[in-house]
Amino acid sequence: MLSLKRLMLPMVGLLIVGVTVKLLISNDKDSIETQKDSIEIKKESPVTEVTKSDSPSQQPGVNEQQRAARRAAMKALWLKYKALNLEKEDIEASDIESMTAEELEEGIRRAERRKILDENYWEKAPRAFEIVMDEENKDIHWSNQVVQDGNALLKEHQLAGTTVVQADCRETVCKVVFEHDDVESAEQFRKHQVSSQAPWSGEQYGTRVTEDGKTLTHLYFSQDEEKKAFRKVADIVVSWSTDETAQ
Repeated sequence: MLSLKRLMLPMVGLLIVGVTVKLLISNDKDSIETQKDSIEIKKESPVTEVTKSDSPSQQPGVNEQQRAARRAAMKALWLKYKALNLEKEDIEASDIESMTAEELEEGIRRAERRKILDENYWEKAPRAFEIVMDEENKDIHWSNQVVQDGNALLKEHQLAGTTVVQADCRETVCKVVFEHDDVESAEQFRKHQVSSQAPWSGEQYGTRVTEDGKTLTHLYFSQDEEKKAFRKVADIVVSWSTDETAQ
């Protein structure tokens, strides 16, 4: 019996070794098949090649054309900016050339606006002020105070030829009507320091008119630090003038 057991043990060992070798060979075969499939897939998926000619930035002459176009556009802005700001003696070519396109465009916009106002403000402002005042509520107390304090101020400075006859004050802007004995009295008031003092100090616009043979001065003023009313008036004048030019 002992001899038989001794014979069977080596045989069992051989069987185990054989099964193990078979499993290893099978696994290696599967691994080889998987690698083969992977190689086939990569082979069937061609890579798209990108050549230098496909990129616009690489095409010869494109960058040069863009730079030339930008230089031409900047030069046009420089010339326009300089033409609109000729009255500014402190502007030099080097200052303009150092500005960006955005700064030049903003400078041009402001200069064009200033030019429009210089040419049209005095003619169109009175109508624009009436529109702005119609949008605000009346301030009766302020109106009465301006008439009372205004006539007291004129008397104090011995401007007997000028009288405050009306004041129409709103929330941010006020219109004062002065009546003068004659044109000389109107000029005396205009040149006198009292014309810019309280109660009508602040941002001002005044114009002389003649109504029913009377010489009058219409003075619009605002003591609003943000100058909202005067900004609105300027915007209206620019809008009207731009529309007329367009027509």
